[in-house]
Amino acid sequence: MSKQMFEYAKGRFVNPSKISNCSIYTKQGDTPDEQGNYPITHRVAIDLDVKDATKATVYSDAYTNDSEARRFVGTIPISED
Repeated sequence: MSKQMFEYAKGRFVNPSKISNCSIYTKQGDTPDEQGNYPITHRVAIDLDVKDATKATVYSDAYTNDSEARRFVGTIPISED
């Protein structure tokens, strides 16, 4: 029986058995919004247990606040192996 793939970003999937860890990070945008503020986005970095080091981390879509990113983290099936 194959495991269902985990969608970590819109249209991007990964084998959930490869997920080993995750973390939330923030980044300030380079372009100001209409009020002149530089928006901060939140993303989730998902670490994968893979042989190719260049493919060892994938990133979620951007979230507008920390709470949304934390809710997403709660859905990630982290492997206990």
